[in-house]
Amino acid sequence: MPQRDTTPVDASVVGVRFSSSGDTENNTLGAPATTFKPTDTVYAEVETNGTAYEYTLYAKWMSPDGTVLADYGMRVGEAGPRRTVISLSKPDGWSEGAHSIELAINGKTERSVKFEVR
Repeated sequence: MPQRDTTPVDASVVGVRFSSSGDTENNTLGAPATTFKPTDTVYAEVETNGTAYEYTLYAKWMSPDGTVLADYGMRVGEAGPRRTVISLSKPDGWSEGAHSIELAINGKTERSVKFEVR
């Protein structure tokens, strides 16, 4: 992954919700969930807010033992309240246990959120 943008901006993560269904193109999320099956795709709706007109929202998905499963960023080009839906699937299946997503804006870690796979 390219080096992370670390330019300070006025934006923060103000909420995160999970679901086993959603649409990353239209930023929509299905029924809320915190527990998933090993075969599920996990969707996370990340709510951000601030006056910055452009920033990068980074998501680092981690397994129960801390192994990084995915680490990527997406540009957000709008100030104010914003919802961004991201997802990750594991074709070989999620391992059971407490997984987490570490969310950062321009390299500044904002929040780490756990979800359970059973």
